[in-house]
Amino acid sequence: MGKAVISDSGVRRRLLRALYSGVAYSHNVGMCFMPRHGIRASYKGETGELLICFQCLNIRGSFGDQELSGSISRAPEKLFNRILADAHVPLSKN
Repeated sequence: MGKAVISDSGVRRRLLRALYSGVAYSHNVGMCFMPRHGIRASYKGETGELLICFQCLNIRGSFGDQELSGSISRAPEKLFNRILADAHVPLSKN
């Protein structure tokens, strides 16, 4: 397990766009939920976290005291993996 801190605002925007697009175009949700990706971000003093399972296409998380859940497509997976690989974070085998 590892993490990458994304300080480049352009990369952050690309990640968020990919995440939003993945959620917007999601379908075929499974039930395994073995998340291998996650995002943690802060906005106006609140911290949000999302765990993402590209295997069953589910996301779960929280923002402040709100619980979040939904589905996602595979579309953002390559970008997430490339950013992690560029940060020398080992990727798990799917």
